[in-house]
This record gives sequence, C-alpha cells and structure tokens, in this order.
Amino acid sequence: MKKTVIVFTILLLIFNLILFKRAFAQTDLDLFVKDLKVSKSIIFEGDSFDVLVELGVQGEWEEVEENHEVVVSLFWDVPSRFTLIDSKIVAVDQKSVLVKFNVSLEEKDFISESMNLIGDRYLVVEVDSGHDLPELNEKNNVFKEKIHIFSKKSTIIDLWIGKKTAFINSEEYELDVPPVIKDRRTLVPIRFIAEGFGGEIVWDGEEKKITIEIGKKAIIMWIGKKTAFINSEEYELDVPPVIKDGRTLVPIRFIAEGFGSYVFWFNKDKKVTIVYEG
Repeated sequence: MKKTVIVFTILLLIFNLILFKRAFAQTDLDLFVKDLKVSKSIIFEGDSFDVLVELGVQGEWEEVEENHEVVVSLFWDVPSRFTLIDSKIVAVDQKSVLVKFNVSLEEKDFISESMNLIGDRYLVVEVDSGHDLPELNEKNNVFKEKIHIFSKKSTIIDLWIGKKTAFINSEEYELDVPPVIKDRRTLVPIRFIAEGFGGEIVWDGEEKKITIEIGKKAIIMWIGKKTAFINSEEYELDVPPVIKDGRTLVPIRFIAEGFGSYVFWFNKDKKVTIVYEG
C-alpha cells in the first residue's frame, strides 16, 4: 500500500512538474510588434495599399508544445479615438510572424463619410494575445507608422538623374539640361520646377540672384552661394545653385520643402518625385 502511495505521489509530482514547465514556458514568452511596412511611398485618396506587420516572439520557444493564436488589429489613429480598419487571427508558432493587411481608401466600411484622411495620418497596430502569450509591455504592444495621404488634385513632378525626360501629372516634357547629383545632393533645373508649381522666377544677372515666388512664399538664392532666404528667414544650403549649359540648377529638396512639397527619392531608378499640394 505504501509503495502504491509513493508511486502515485511521484507520478503526481512529475505531472505537476510538467504542467509547471509548460505554464512557465508559455508565460516566459514575450510577444511584440517588431516592424510595420507600407507598400507605397506615395499614397493618394482612393488608393489601395498593403500593410505588412512583423510580430516578434522572445523567450524559450522550443519548450512550447502548442501553437498560440493572437488577434492583430489595424487602426487609423484619429483624434481621441482609434478607428478599426481590419483584424486578423493568426497562429504564432515561430519566433517571427508576418501578417498582411490590404487597405482600400475607396471602401468606407472602416471610416465615416465625414472623416478626412488627406494629410498626415498614423496607422496603428495592436496585438491581443488573450494572455496566453504575454505582450512585452503596453508600449511595444501598440505600434504606430506615420503616412501622408495626398489629394488627387496634387501636382506630381517626376525626374530622373541624367535624363532630360520629365513628367508633370503624367504629361511628358523635355528638359534643357538633366538633373544632376553634386556632393550627394540632387540639383534640378529651377524654371521647370517653379513653373510646374505655378510659380514665377526673377533673375538678377548682375548679382546672380534667383527669386522664386509661389503664392505668399518667396525663396531667394545666389549662384555659388550657400546662403538662402525663405520669406526673409536665413538658411544654409548643403550645396549652392549652379549654372550648367546656360541653365540654373538648384537643390531640389530645399526648394520643394520650402514651398511645402514632399520629395521622394527612388535609388533603383535614380528617380525624384515631387508632390506639391498647393
């Protein structure tokens, strides 16, 4: 009888030890949002795009004998509240898990008709494990990614380094001189850019001074000088404007951002895209 009790006690201890180890292995894992990638650099109203979420799991994963399901949710971060875009249940059975969402801005299921998505927006990812896998902490459990959604009325200018072909809203143009890279900065023919934005240029040949006016903003620069002004406020340029083949080239990022535009660089094609919302 005593032997039976001893054997039963030992088996019970072993069983409890196994349960303890499994429970410890589960609660010793940390779940967190590792990264978020948006499939498009330039997003316009009415577009659709993919959002790829990477989840990470830390801990003694090899000791866990069963998969765990978690809920991954994608939201718009709007003032004072989150608006749900989509949720997915995924199985966590390895140390890195990818979850893909498709967002269509033409579908109004996840946003109210009165919500204006144009401008700076945040995509928010939240993970709920149901406490089978504890989140690393609340800060890492919610991940934000800033995007900008442009109006369809925006002006889009496309140029390529070393090429004279350029586009304004898909209409093709021929440049007198192509964009160049100098000291790791992109310089473009200023007249094409300014007129593409609907602006005016004043050239002072005696001072070699360039004045670009768009709306209520004015940018003043000088050939060969790194000093520039935006509405009387002084700035220091990385590279100065230059003259090439009788045409003035200026650092595009300073000009574009000075007028409130966005500049995108695509290294693979050596392409510059400027989006002007004015």
